[in-house]
Amino acid sequence: MKMAALSQVCEITMGQAPKGDTYNDIGEGLPLIAGAGDFGDLYPSPKKFTTAKAVRKSEPGDVIVGIRASIGDKVLADDVYCLGRGVAGLRAGPGLDQRYLWNWVTHAAPTLAAKGRGATFLQVNKADVSEMEIPLPPIEEQRRIAAVLDAADALRAKRRQALAKLDTLTQAIFIDMFGDPVAAATRFGCLEMGEMGRMTNGHNFSAEDRGDGTAGILMLDVKNMYTANAHPDVESAYRISAEVPDSKQLQPGDLVFVRSSVKREGVAWPVHFTGHSEPVALCGFLIRLRLHTEMARLYTPEYLVHYLRQPSVRMAAVASAGQVAITNVSQKRLGQLRIPKAPMATQVRFSERISKIYSLREFPARSLEEANNLFASLQQRAFRGEL
Repeated sequence: MKMAALSQVCEITMGQAPKGDTYNDIGEGLPLIAGAGDFGDLYPSPKKFTTAKAVRKSEPGDVIVGIRASIGDKVLADDVYCLGRGVAGLRAGPGLDQRYLWNWVTHAAPTLAAKGRGATFLQVNKADVSEMEIPLPPIEEQRRIAAVLDAADALRAKRRQALAKLDTLTQAIFIDMFGDPVAAATRFGCLEMGEMGRMTNGHNFSAEDRGDGTAGILMLDVKNMYTANAHPDVESAYRISAEVPDSKQLQPGDLVFVRSSVKREGVAWPVHFTGHSEPVALCGFLIRLRLHTEMARLYTPEYLVHYLRQPSVRMAAVASAGQVAITNVSQKRLGQLRIPKAPMATQVRFSERISKIYSLREFPARSLEEANNLFASLQQRAFRGEL
């Protein structure tokens, strides 16, 4: 199949941050896409606006791609947006179908991410994006390929929707049994999380430590945290070649929180580590809470996790973090969160009901995994010219 550099068939607009004094959150000017933290599921979900005039923009239909931290993440522009420094806009030229481009970006994301450089947050530049090679069959063939991949992706979306309904049920059960977080705090009294145990930041690994990810100790990372149940996805964890001190490893019963993330709404997303057959280390973007022994008489892990996942509680955790695209929550801030001391009998009943929902999730979760595997296979074949 004919190959072309992306810059030959696509208009590439690298984002640039407007001056800070032009920002507002009252809807004046253009919505600002600063980075992947402003991405929704399909379309942008901006939090800020800018009144700056000389800005770089996307147009409806453009593919907006993360080029900093979450390299390769994408959304589809449904309006005119100001592109900040963490994103780039891609607009198909005359010989390139826009839906074909949309699907190719997902396929090419790992290759683009591998080009990332930087000490704090990995990022790519225009040359990195421009030199990416895209297979370029005739336009009608591009449209056929895009239609097949869109249909497979729609199947994945239906599976995700089924899981989302069960996740909504989990939150509804919590509210039904304990009330909203403010009401629960008033009814039951609270302890600050810092009083409940010892909090420790994860280990900061260098690029050399990471190696190729196939050998060494398992490392829990941010991507392993965003699970619908109360437990991290250890099975897909990366491996680190460096030695990790015991103080930066997990033990059964530990609670783990996201300290830093490009997705602001996900910061402080907690999980309960129940153990694993081999050691598991904690990356520097996470915080561990190891409960004091006596806390087991006051709190169940499932209650703690689902209380801390309540939207208002998570927003309280990030209230003092002032960055636009990449949010950092301090250990001190997490330690100040107040946890209601709900009756233990009610917490146990809640844990039992939640366990049943986790069981119900197994079938749609397997179906989603199968749909993901099908989609990945179709992508590989499509962009090798075998579909």
